[in-house]
Amino acid sequence: MSTTAVCTSCSQLKSLSDFTGFRIKDTIKQYRTCNSCHVKPSQRKKNTKKRSYEDTNSLEIVKEDTDSLEVVKITNFFDFIMQLLSIYTTQLKNEKNMPSFHFECKVDISTLNNSAKKVADYLVELIEKADEFL
Repeated sequence: MSTTAVCTSCSQLKSLSDFTGFRIKDTIKQYRTCNSCHVKPSQRKKNTKKRSYEDTNSLEIVKEDTDSLEVVKITNFFDFIMQLLSIYTTQLKNEKNMPSFHFECKVDISTLNNSAKKVADYLVELIEKADEFL
């Protein structure tokens, strides 16, 4: 009897012990694929499930982060930006190698009756206007 076999998946010549596995009730199962090839699909399935869970988790974290953002009324948006820029420029004068200016907030535009493009243009104008003051 031969002590080697060829794997039907990777086509490598391996010893017969590389083709055996145990079933639930400790019975030996002889596979036509080697153990490393036999484990790959189940490992891939586990990794896919794990990745899917991690992606869902990260989406929930992002959702929580956006839920915790400060909501600024459109009428207060200019003052909000001016306050942030003022704090940033003060810190910039006191420290070297400051990171770039970045902020996030939600802007309540429910009081505006304009198209999304006009609202976006208006917000850009407010940001540019605040930037010119500094």
